[in-house]
Amino acid sequence: MKVMITIMQGVGHLNPVVPLARALQTAGHEVVFACAPSFLSVVEALGFHALPAGFDWQQLPAESRSAKFDWQQLPQTDRMPSGFDWQWQRETSNSQQVHSSDQRANDSFTSEASLHVEDAGAPPMGLPVLAGQYVEKVFPDLLALVKQWQPDVIVRGSMDFAAYLVADACNIPHATAGNGLIMPRSMLKMMVGEPLAAARNRYGLSPDPDLVGLDHYLYLCMTPPDYQYPDTNVPTLHFIRPTVEDNVYHQDQLPAWLDSLPDRPTIYITMGTTFNRAPALFTTILEGLRYEALNLIVTVGQTQDPQRFGPQPPNVYIERYIPMTLLLPRCEAVICHGGANTVMTTLSYGLPIFLTPIAADQPFHAQRCADLGVGLTLLAAYLKPDAVRSSVRKLLDEAHFRQTAQRLQREIEAMPGPEYAVELLAQLARERRPLLSNGA
Repeated sequence: MKVMITIMQGVGHLNPVVPLARALQTAGHEVVFACAPSFLSVVEALGFHALPAGFDWQQLPAESRSAKFDWQQLPQTDRMPSGFDWQWQRETSNSQQVHSSDQRANDSFTSEASLHVEDAGAPPMGLPVLAGQYVEKVFPDLLALVKQWQPDVIVRGSMDFAAYLVADACNIPHATAGNGLIMPRSMLKMMVGEPLAAARNRYGLSPDPDLVGLDHYLYLCMTPPDYQYPDTNVPTLHFIRPTVEDNVYHQDQLPAWLDSLPDRPTIYITMGTTFNRAPALFTTILEGLRYEALNLIVTVGQTQDPQRFGPQPPNVYIERYIPMTLLLPRCEAVICHGGANTVMTTLSYGLPIFLTPIAADQPFHAQRCADLGVGLTLLAAYLKPDAVRSSVRKLLDEAHFRQTAQRLQREIEAMPGPEYAVELLAQLARERRPLLSNGA
């Protein structure tokens, strides 16, 4: 079987599918990645064959890759998460007023991370770009690659809309590999319905007004079932254990200083691999926690210099990168932005989370973690040291957060691994029909 895996540029998009790609290779199948030319070297460094398709979406100006939506247009039952109230986030944080007159965080987001937080009335979302400019630029390259390489199956990231169109154009069965919350169809239609309809018309494809074709054949969901909303309606949904390979930077050892940490709670602080270019966010968190009886381990990403944060107390350790899978067994809690990979890896180790979402789908993950009882959340634009300190104390002092996280950890451990996904993909290649879930 020949499998083409299409991913958007970014370590966060690559890491979740690496275990699946390795399992496919182990089973004797041929695998190729299709991605932005600037990302080929990252994929190839992991030992995979990769082909160029499209462009680097991260190089677009921020105003070209973000948009705001009036969530009130959606029926209450279709919002994600149900009833999420941005006004509440403006006015309160853990029962404390957190309106900030200083704009350090906002200024940092826009200048350092090229993110538009503005008044945070709603988060910036990049979906229209991915369904519009991204599809327009990627479709021709990907179509040519598919015709040349002739895969039996295409596996696409849930936000890679170009691959869904190309697969339809070439009559090739395709599977979605999703490691986040499944968006209600009405929400997707509101955000990407028009650009996808225009693209289908432009490329001579039959209309798909309800976007049912996105997950027509198979949806490989890399979250525990209880993490998804109960009314998720995807007939082809199959759950796969979230297994993130996070050694992209070929670092397989922990720093030596970890063995000499004092006997007190260790907190890991990360903003992932894309949204880490906001130093004021790290500074605010450290202001809230540096004088607590905690070990604080901060990773700021390959593009940040740890020295820029200046002298720190001896309980603060700032590094560019440490693999989470090596570090988390030594931690009691995680502070993060709410990226899907970070959340799933944290839950895989049964740890509570304080989430400070910045953009994209991060607010939804943050609220879902709060709803489930594994974490606390506050929008990054309104983060203040006192709120960080009180939230972390609450996570450590109240056992139910960790107990709930450990329940999800046990659920994750009981899930089938990537080998099950390989079996499903092989069946899809043979039968070329939708693979319905057991409950469908």
